[in-house]
Parts: sequence; structure tokens; C-alpha cells
Amino acid sequence: LQNKPNVRLQICSDSYPHLLTTLQNYIDFQLWSPEAEVSQIQDADIGLMPIPENDWARGKCAYKMLLYNACGVPCVVSNVGMNCDILAKGNVGIGCTTTKDWRTALETMYLHRFELRKIYSEGPTIVKQHYSCDVAANLTARAMGGYSL
Repeated sequence: LQNKPNVRLQICSDSYPHLLTTLQNYIDFQLWSPEAEVSQIQDADIGLMPIPENDWARGKCAYKMLLYNACGVPCVVSNVGMNCDILAKGNVGIGCTTTKDWRTALETMYLHRFELRKIYSEGPTIVKQHYSCDVAANLTARAMGGYSL
């Protein structure tokens, strides 16, 4: 970040990220609220979802990644669990495994920052086709022996 002084890390959370003291000069902190969440995400250039490679992460539903995608925001995510499934469905972002992957992905996003939403444009369509309420209702109805909508 030292050679990119215009980069800002927008963090929306219920508390300030005190563990990121080395990045404090780059952080724009916003208090999270359900009412502001969508507009906070829509204002972002990219969404980040770093999670550890463990059983807990493999069982997560990738909710934050789906929110980014539904809002049309490309993302850089840990390549674990359901994140891998979503990445495989289309051009929505970059999956990372190593620290080097994260650096490369963030550098790529920075270099292409003016075209990101065009390059990674499939998020809203993928969410609608695979993860919408209608899709979930149809899957549930079929699983219960009913008819799809």
C-alpha cells in the first residue's frame, strides 16, 4: 500500500478493527447496520472475504460473497468451501489460497480498477440463477415432494 496512497480499505463492522493498526492510515471505518449494509457494499470497488482453511470455513455458506455478487461488486475471497463453487459458476472475482495469491489478486484488481465491474460482471446473474429465494423455494418444494414454482 505504501506505493498506492490513494487506496482505501473501507471496513464496515460492529467494531473498529484494532488488529489492523499497521493499516490504520488506509482505513475508512463505517459502523455496520442492516439498513446501511447494501449501500456500503455498493459503494465498494471490490469485496474481500478472507477466511481460514479449516472445517468451520468449509461449512460456511459464502453469504458475504453472495452479497458482494448480488450488488455487482467483484470480490477477492479465500478459495475455500462454497466460495470455490461460486467462483466456478462464472467471472465474479478471484479466489486465493496463499499470501502470494492475495497480493497478486489485489494488485490485479488495482491495475484494472476502472474496468472491474465490466470484467467481473456475472455476479448478479449467478446469484439470481443459483441462490435467489425462488431457486431456494423450488429446491425446498422438490425436496418435500411438492411442485416447483
